[in-house]
Amino acid sequence: MAGINAEHILDIDRKLAELTLIPSERCIFRVHDVLRNENKKAYEPEVVAIGPYHHGKDNLQPMEEHKLRYLKRLLNRRNETSAERYIVAMRESEQKARKSYADPTSLDSNKFVEMMLLDGCFIVELLRKNEKKINPIATERPAKPGGKPGRPERPDRPDDKPSRTDRPGDKLGCPERPNRPSDKPGRHERPDDKPGRSEPPERPDAEPSRTDRPSDKLGGPIDSATNLVDPNALIDPMTNPVEPIDPVANLVGLNDPIDPARNLIDPMTNPMTTPIDRDGYIQNAIIRDLVLFENQLPFFIVKKLFDMTRTENSTYSLDNLIGEFFRHFGWITPEPGELLQDHLSINHLLGLLHYCCCYQFHSTVFSRSNPDGIKEESLKSATELQETGIKFENIEGETLFGIRFEEGILKIPTLKVEDDTESVFRNLIAYEQYHPDTSWHHFTAYHKFMDYLVNTSKDVEILTHCGIIRSLLGENEVVATMLNKLGNNIIISDLGYEEVYNNVNEHCRGKWNIRFAILRRDYFNTPWASISFVAAVVLLLLTVLQTIFSIHPIGKSN
Repeated sequence: MAGINAEHILDIDRKLAELTLIPSERCIFRVHDVLRNENKKAYEPEVVAIGPYHHGKDNLQPMEEHKLRYLKRLLNRRNETSAERYIVAMRESEQKARKSYADPTSLDSNKFVEMMLLDGCFIVELLRKNEKKINPIATERPAKPGGKPGRPERPDRPDDKPSRTDRPGDKLGCPERPNRPSDKPGRHERPDDKPGRSEPPERPDAEPSRTDRPSDKLGGPIDSATNLVDPNALIDPMTNPVEPIDPVANLVGLNDPIDPARNLIDPMTNPMTTPIDRDGYIQNAIIRDLVLFENQLPFFIVKKLFDMTRTENSTYSLDNLIGEFFRHFGWITPEPGELLQDHLSINHLLGLLHYCCCYQFHSTVFSRSNPDGIKEESLKSATELQETGIKFENIEGETLFGIRFEEGILKIPTLKVEDDTESVFRNLIAYEQYHPDTSWHHFTAYHKFMDYLVNTSKDVEILTHCGIIRSLLGENEVVATMLNKLGNNIIISDLGYEEVYNNVNEHCRGKWNIRFAILRRDYFNTPWASISFVAAVVLLLLTVLQTIFSIHPIGKSN
């Protein structure tokens, strides 16, 4: 055939022959640029790199030294002097782990094995702190030859989820309910973390803010300069023996038990050596970084290292500890550890968090109430729904997805909006975008539902007053903007909540509800209009009464 270059054909055939199959084990991806450009910082770690995608970045280097310290502490607890057996185990898992990452990494074999070991042990040690939260008397002491430490009993755990304040119904559309104890913090607040300060009495119904918590998220109380940079105290301040330390020297890292000379770090430029640790910033940043879409380690690596480093007196399973770790987010059921035992193939911590959140509502969010009927694909805003007579009510004790509509009341679980809420939501939604089964796209469906409800700060005000939104960000406009932008460039194949959409829209289409909405919009859109209407009605009644009495005076005989 004229014009056909044989060499060109051979070149294409050679490329096809060299093309390898896409590994089916791929489960850790990079966020697509279309999503990343919406908010780049939401997908990037702040203090710790896990896995190869962000490994070696300059701003994350301070934590690499702490990973070494965590590994050293783990070896000391097990009376081991070498990490040889763990390195061998990681070497055996290297190829399987590499196949878990969709994008190739430039790390050579030794660097990749070292990364898996340090990152995996770092995660395992953080999770082990949760054993002290589940059972405060549980400790892991070094194993002694010939001795078998007893297994501590798990005490009854009181319910640690305080209830929120339920406000009586008013013009914002919240149905009236009995008053309950308030969850607002008391007058006494923790002034600082200096040792020796007396603590105000604890209130069982109070939920402190992120920066007011007396204990850091990773377990131990942060109440001395010792804990500012010492990772051993960060992991286990209750069981780690404390030696006399110069607090001033410790602030600049001179008390390194490994090599004091190498820790001459400027405390003003290194986030790991500044007093900012005292307000929980580092702890919250670590938890946030561990659930980033790109910042993951294959779960089988974490499980292998956990099993290899478990001592005889370890009481709880990996599922229990991860379940307790996930309580930080407050979106899962009261006993997440029990749910984790039933999970399918979980690839990493973010996937495990997603499973814990969605498990309970997997069969309800995307159920078909009327397969042959009309499918609603939109919803009015909270302000517009309120005008049609719909009321709003928050649901306590459920995860985010338990939304339902009953007797004119739209019941929605409370959404707590904090500094890291947008980042966590974006990464969970990104995870769903790469998940082949759309019946697990719960966060995408939930966000779209909330995006319909919230268009302006007025909508946020209505939902906040009813307890559906609890924001720590300040202005309502900030919350509205965040919710509206979360869904940009997100592919939605199924809205979910079909029954809720259908029932709410059917209520709005009611003839009397439409007239009521028009009446409220045109004549009762301000408090003064309502007052004027009441005054006019009273005046009309007085006029009617005056007319009646003028025609039929009191006391006059027929």
